[in-house]
Amino acid sequence: MVIAAGVVFLLVGVAMMIRNIKKKERCSVPVEATVIGMTEKQEIEKDELDEGRNVTVTRYSPVVEYVIGSKTYKTHSSTYSTYKTKSPGDRVTIYYNPEDPTEVVFTAGSGGSSSMHWIAIGTGVVMIAIGIVMPMM
Repeated sequence: MVIAAGVVFLLVGVAMMIRNIKKKERCSVPVEATVIGMTEKQEIEKDELDEGRNVTVTRYSPVVEYVIGSKTYKTHSSTYSTYKTKSPGDRVTIYYNPEDPTEVVFTAGSGGSSSMHWIAIGTGVVMIAIGIVMPMM
């Protein structure tokens, strides 16, 4: 059962990685964008340091504006952080899809980029290893 769950995590992680690679291939044209604000979302989490009580955590994602030709676009990163990584007026480089300028990729330094696929792959590998080793004990 643990091996099967590990395989699922591994497959999901690989699928996420492939999706990210394909998006980066499509979004290949760099453009300077200006941070115009922050998107906020609040989530309730268990505070491990405070006996597991529920706490509200605010996460932030930069909202940027960029110009392609004569048209101005506005978007935000899909990656959120518990602290504000950028301030209004900051300039960042993002990459857009020349066939669809609304599709963009944020780089790690611009307030984006996610490693979730590596977390899923790592979890899958560990679960598979546990599933193989446990019966031997």
